[in-house]
Amino acid sequence: MKPRSANVRRLTDVDFKQVAAASKRLVLVDFMTPACAPCHALAPTVDAIADELVGSLDVFEVDTDASPDTAVDYMVRGVPTLLILRDGKTVERLFGAKSRKVILEAVRKHLANG
Repeated sequence: MKPRSANVRRLTDVDFKQVAAASKRLVLVDFMTPACAPCHALAPTVDAIADELVGSLDVFEVDTDASPDTAVDYMVRGVPTLLILRDGKTVERLFGAKSRKVILEAVRKHLANG
């Protein structure tokens, strides 16, 4: 897998609650696994969104194989799953390798409502 954007931070079960769930910004979380082909296909799209919205959106990656507790806590049943969080609570869930347009529409809707 190619290196992620510097604007996408990998989190684990240990630091997820202190970082993503406590963020004051809107949060996009990319739940993935290293063996998931659709996850690899989605990663450049998520990276581009992270780079485009730096400063208004925090973007994180969680490997559900390495951090299963966070996946269970957020009811992630399959990958790739994108969650949009506000104040640690899920405000939108996108399952599968969605297009840049679909992801941006969801994020911008919640940025406007925030």
